[in-house]
Amino acid sequence: MNIDLHSHFFPLEALQNPGKYENRAPKVVLDKGKLSVTSQIGFRPGLGAGAYDASARIKALDEMQIDIQAISPSPILLFYWEEPAVAAHFSRKQNEAIQAIAQKHPDRFVGFGSVPLQSVEDSIVIAEEAKSMGLRGLEIGNAVGDSRSMIRASNRFSKPLRNSICFCSFIPWKGGSTPMIPFRQFLATCCNSLFARR
Repeated sequence: MNIDLHSHFFPLEALQNPGKYENRAPKVVLDKGKLSVTSQIGFRPGLGAGAYDASARIKALDEMQIDIQAISPSPILLFYWEEPAVAAHFSRKQNEAIQAIAQKHPDRFVGFGSVPLQSVEDSIVIAEEAKSMGLRGLEIGNAVGDSRSMIRASNRFSKPLRNSICFCSFIPWKGGSTPMIPFRQFLATCCNSLFARR
């Protein structure tokens, strides 16, 4: 079995229908099958259908001979720069959309969600919701404020959830601190998360 442990997915419907925080949503443009997404921290232009359409992604997986893939939000859509209520709203929207895809194609995808780490209290609640809806883990970036505040928030968030949510993926980006778990531990936890349901 070939497993892709880490791949980003842009849940188009959730992004195009953001709900009450429409004025804080990322800019989404779909033109001739190509998707461009702009948030306050990044721009992803000219994305093919596999970035936002599950059927196109499955076709690409077949071509690459990948049996199952873990899909998660893009780092530019973790909303760490926003007010906690706004970030919580978009975390929930993306989590629900990603889980819907994983639920529709359970033999091809497992879903990883996100939490608004600028609010540890909201993060714990949303992580429990993510687990209850069937998401297999969470994608956690490593840049919320400075590196010290990120480590404090991460420790406060993860401690009560160690026996609850399966997996946290620490994604470095420019300006963030170094990844906070060793690669071998990362890989082992990842595999345990993927195979727990089988």
